Amino acid sequence: MSQGGSISGGGGGSVTSVSGTANEIVSSGGADPIISLPADIITPGSLTTTTTLTATGLTSLNGGLVKKYTGTAISYTVLVTDQIIGVTSTASARTITMPAAGLTTGQVWTIKDESAACATNNITISGNGVNIIGSTSAATYVLSVNGGSVDIYYNGATFSII
Repeated sequence: MSQGGSISGGGGGSVTSVSGTANEIVSSGGADPIISLPADIITPGSLTTTTTLTATGLTSLNGGLVKKYTGTAISYTVLVTDQIIGVTSTASARTITMPAAGLTTGQVWTIKDESAACATNNITISGNGVNIIGSTSAATYVLSVNGGSVDIYYNGATFSII
């Protein structure tokens, strides 16, 4: 591993070999690898392409996970790169439209009424041609509780409320 990183065996075992490409690390041997990277290797904003980390087995993250936040005071079409959408104004009713293309099964978004006033002017979440399944299946879901929020995931065919 270059630039000061290391790979070692977890649980007291040892990793007997490591191979892979720039996009993949494969280890063999009797132990699950522990991969350590110095903080200056991956810095916020340094990744310009979509990066997927797939971990099998017990996985821990030391430090935390930062999700992409988008605040909007107007109706908004969600991007596949969004994760948290904060609706900052409900001076009038707002529509948040889910993405129609580029979706990944299991992808999750949070939509939050940051104005704490959507009981008066609701936030309507549109499935953009795909149904949203909550207590019913419909083309839209209405957020109408002041300060409320909803987590929505894509299951490969529809959006569903968590």
